[in-house]
Amino acid sequence: MQPQNAFAGRVDSSGRLLQDFVEMTEWIGIAVTAVLTLAGLYFGNSLRIKTRTDVEANVAEKRFAAYAALWAQTKTASPMRGVPLTRAERSQLYDQLTDWYYDGGNGMLLTEETGTFTCRRRRT
Repeated sequence: MQPQNAFAGRVDSSGRLLQDFVEMTEWIGIAVTAVLTLAGLYFGNSLRIKTRTDVEANVAEKRFAAYAALWAQTKTASPMRGVPLTRAERSQLYDQLTDWYYDGGNGMLLTEETGTFTCRRRRT
């Protein structure tokens, strides 16, 4: 007849060997849980960083196109122009820049600092 467990016949009267084995398996379980938790945190953080980098790259690409369109809109206000803008030109430029801001969500592509400045300037 086979013993019921691997420690049958190897345990002293106090059951110390079996108790040591149980404690060891508990520590192994804790260690495995800790390793899996750390691995999950590492991979989760890596995914978050990668996602953020991808989003920032997409925004930068869209921002470049939007600012190129904005640059074209500001041609009439070039510093190389010899004369100041007339009231009608300023009004037209204001309307063009407002259209740029709202068309295609370009205003959302502004950095926080630029967006705050733009909103303040629009109120005055």
